[in-house]
Amino acid sequence: MPFDADTAEGEFACGVTSSKYNLCLFSFSKGSLSKKKALFGSNMVEMVAIQFLSGTDQFVTGAVDGRIGIWKGLKLSKLIPGHSGVVQSIGISEGLMITCGSKDKCLNVWKTSDMKMDPSLKIELNGIGKSTDIYKGQFIVGTSNGKIILIEGKKKKVLINGHGFGEVWGLDISAKTGKIVTTSDDNKILVFDPEKNDVVNEGVINATPGPKRKVGKGASTLSSMPPNQCARAVAIHPLYENIAIGVCDGELQVRQSLEDINKTIFKAKDSKE
Repeated sequence: MPFDADTAEGEFACGVTSSKYNLCLFSFSKGSLSKKKALFGSNMVEMVAIQFLSGTDQFVTGAVDGRIGIWKGLKLSKLIPGHSGVVQSIGISEGLMITCGSKDKCLNVWKTSDMKMDPSLKIELNGIGKSTDIYKGQFIVGTSNGKIILIEGKKKKVLINGHGFGEVWGLDISAKTGKIVTTSDDNKILVFDPEKNDVVNEGVINATPGPKRKVGKGASTLSSMPPNQCARAVAIHPLYENIAIGVCDGELQVRQSLEDINKTIFKAKDSKE
């Protein structure tokens, strides 16, 4: 399974990280594509992310143990500390490199001239940065919880906010305001304003994860979250705008309102559901 890929302008046409071959470099020669495996030496570690430095055969990789790999051609030059957990994504442009880690949920900023990180530019992310890019000094990050964030200096702006994974099973529209509320298998309740074309409020189905779904039991899902953090139904009261949520572990929750989406005013549970 491929994890990441990047194209290049030098000897190599592209580089690909994958679970089967770990890291391969591809070149075009006389109309055909040839593949070479990267040389790790004694530093064998699985790589996930890859980015080339513009106009060179040098590239950088992100490892599962949080380290950053610096490469010269096919050979791994050195590994340097980067994050806690997997380095999920790397972006390089304008003399800067940005990297995102899975456990620390942070974005780190590096200078490509010396590959040193600037701790003062570290950004906390509300989610894992799964993809990154740099444009005119601004950082753009796509996160695991369905957001695209624009970062300028220390300021963060959410450009797009949606459900991270799994199907959107629950949807209802307020008869009073026309706002839309949705639920999914990603532990989120979203309130969408169609006039503003924006998510105006966000709630959590359950802050504490429960037991994992047993294989072959319960509702099938694309999500890795437990049943108590997945919801399949939502309804808005036509007069009082209380919100009823049907959770996959058999729990019925009633939330205060679209504005106070995280305040639960009633709970009931049927263990057979």
